[in-house]
Amino acid sequence: MMGVYEDRVLSELYVVYDADGTVIGEVIYSVRKWLGSHCSACDITHGVHHEKPEFTEFKSAFRVPVLNIHRDEMDVRLRVCVAGRLPCVVGRLSNGEYVFLVDNPTLEMCKGSVELMQREIEAGIARNAIALPDDTNDWQGEDQQVPGEQACAMPMNVRDSSVPYV
Repeated sequence: MMGVYEDRVLSELYVVYDADGTVIGEVIYSVRKWLGSHCSACDITHGVHHEKPEFTEFKSAFRVPVLNIHRDEMDVRLRVCVAGRLPCVVGRLSNGEYVFLVDNPTLEMCKGSVELMQREIEAGIARNAIALPDDTNDWQGEDQQVPGEQACAMPMNVRDSSVPYV
């Protein structure tokens, strides 16, 4: 097969927060933050009350949809991929597979910077040999081993209720 390796094309990017998206979850997160705990992804993407303008700009300029989701909003396959490693950034490939791209220690090192997070996302994409739509990176064959692959496989018989998000 010549051309872009079709199964390695990014279709969506998920920034997954270590907080719940409910009203109660938001209140709990606010109290935790007031007590000194925080979510490094939240620090990067949000200011005091709203999304940072530079993150909004990053999302609109990125070549695939960038979705901000909370830990209680993950589907079962994403939960399996994340495996409790929150917060994080995960890519979804065109074949539906999730690939873990950026972990919490790396997000912590970004110290609230959208620009540094973007660099780490790009590094994770490159490390996992993932193409972006319209990339001209050519793969030489289907049997070529993908360097640095961190794909998250899941048996199809795993039920949603059996995969905790905490």
